[in-house]
Amino acid sequence: MVLATAWERPTHPCQVVQTLKLRQKDRAARLNYGSLYTVVATLERDGLIEATGEAREGNLPPRTTCRAADAGA
Repeated sequence: MVLATAWERPTHPCQVVQTLKLRQKDRAARLNYGSLYTVVATLERDGLIEATGEAREGNLPPRTTCRAADAGA
């Protein structure tokens, strides 16, 4: 589900959870913010997604945006 969401458009991992909840996919799988970052890191390590940029708003930590890589598409 994470890879499919990143394939649709570049996104931040927190946005993935929001998108999946909006689509009511949280009924099919338990969504956990902590494990989501592990999933994203694993997909990136395996070359299925890639970081596309980093944005910062105010004093918040930077947010890395990712998208599906060619291998993940």
